[in-house]
Amino acid sequence: MKQTFLEIVHFIKHPIYQKDNNANLKEKIKVFINILGISFLTSIALLIPIGLLLKLFGMSEIEHDLGKLLSEHSIYFVLFMIAIIAPLFEELIFRAPLSLFKNKYYFPIVFYTSAISFGAIHIFNYEMSTKLLVIAPVLIMPQLILGLYFGYIRTRLGLRWSMFLHACYNVILTIPMFSFDN
Repeated sequence: MKQTFLEIVHFIKHPIYQKDNNANLKEKIKVFINILGISFLTSIALLIPIGLLLKLFGMSEIEHDLGKLLSEHSIYFVLFMIAIIAPLFEELIFRAPLSLFKNKYYFPIVFYTSAISFGAIHIFNYEMSTKLLVIAPVLIMPQLILGLYFGYIRTRLGLRWSMFLHACYNVILTIPMFSFDN
């Protein structure tokens, strides 16, 4: 996992579209599992400072649309939305176009714009307020970083792998909420 993390960091510092055509399925699965683990470790590491910031701003009871979705729809519908629809459309919108800019000197700009846009769009998962907009950059930091990770796996292994990573991340993150909903 450490080696994968170092490769991701290097890629984020110097993004170049370079698909790994030499990796066999076993190697791809290993990279996938490592990035999934890194994604969760990153999110967990950010939960505490984000939680403290929300408390500081008096927003510890901030409303996320996932809670509303869980209260209004069946578990099957929510799973369909978070495991298939969201990853499919978000990866098509934010990561699929990266291949159009491979071998271009402005790939880094497109890559960073994709990750920032992916993070920024997730602010709409919350009920809008002035306070929310003030802390928005911190609140969407996990999604912004995930956008970098998803972009890495997309450029190295392909679009299907970024869709699958996105789907697995969403499902694993959401499953605990199902038990709280009952």
